Amino acid sequence: MSVYPNAGLPNPLAETGFDLNEPEMTPAIREWAENGWLNIIGGCCGTTPEFIRGFANAVKALRRASRRPWSRFCACRAHSR
Repeated sequence: MSVYPNAGLPNPLAETGFDLNEPEMTPAIREWAENGWLNIIGGCCGTTPEFIRGFANAVKALRRASRRPWSRFCACRAHSR
């Protein structure tokens, strides 16, 4: 699974133009990675290289998530006979 978070809705009154900052977002990213939910981490609107560095530093000591391949079973085939 991948995560591509943004820094919130644009806010012209916020110093950066967005409500969230890297230290506020990083704990959630780390928690998701610790639970094995992430393989790819990126960033969208409002995130900066500082965000990506923070995310990377938060998870660099963790093992990559490993998952079994998805089953190729299709429920519609099982019920169509």
